[in-house]
Amino acid sequence: MDKLLWLKGIVMKKLLVLLIGLAMAALVGCSGGNDKDKVSGGDEPPKMIEVEILLPDKIDPNVETEIKAHVTQGDENVEDANEVKFEVFKQGDKDHEMLEAKHVGDGIYSVKKKFAEEGNYVVISHVTARDMHNMPKKDFVVGNPSEHEAAHESSDGHEHGHGESSVAIDFPVASADSGKETVLSALIKHEDKPLEGAKITFEVWKNGEEKHEFIPAHEAGAGKYEVKHTFPSAGNFTVNVHVEKGDLHEHEEKAVTVK
Repeated sequence: MDKLLWLKGIVMKKLLVLLIGLAMAALVGCSGGNDKDKVSGGDEPPKMIEVEILLPDKIDPNVETEIKAHVTQGDENVEDANEVKFEVFKQGDKDHEMLEAKHVGDGIYSVKKKFAEEGNYVVISHVTARDMHNMPKKDFVVGNPSEHEAAHESSDGHEHGHGESSVAIDFPVASADSGKETVLSALIKHEDKPLEGAKITFEVWKNGEEKHEFIPAHEAGAGKYEVKHTFPSAGNFTVNVHVEKGDLHEHEEKAVTVK
């Protein structure tokens, strides 16, 4: 009788160990499935942020005017943008004014400004949000400029970051190896002199992909800015060099082939 009870106890212990093992295996399997779901869900690239510049139909000189940008991502209003600025200038002028906007609700960022003169103007919104950057441009008219003035501004028009810019950006990097550290460097000059103490950011993205990476550079010498970066894969990339100092804001895109 005692031997029978002893054997029964051993069998019960083995069954208990087997049940615990099966339960743990089931838990591990569920956890692994959840992890796979997370990975597969995370592989989908985020949608690009979209920016719509909103201006009044009529703008009069010396009257306070509201300049707005509506920032969205898919069907969602973006209310957590890192930075929204408006670059405003009269066509033909080299002096650009940079205005910092504030979020007023529902993804709308706003600033108010008075225009002292009639003429043809340009506004560029610089929006940084959710590791992306977008900078649409819009032309507009203040008052009723004369035909002579409009023709003069059109012939002397200044395209942002190109044409007769007072900023020269020398970016010598044209190729790189994937998976290896590369020094991104740029020599910045303003009016033929090295631009010191500027904020330089390298915006890097692979052509055809929506995600942009913003990498702040450090000043390594007079007007020379650099940072170390590793390209994750081979392909054609674009590096947009952003230059900021006071009211000065220029940018220039460079192509980089990664092997």
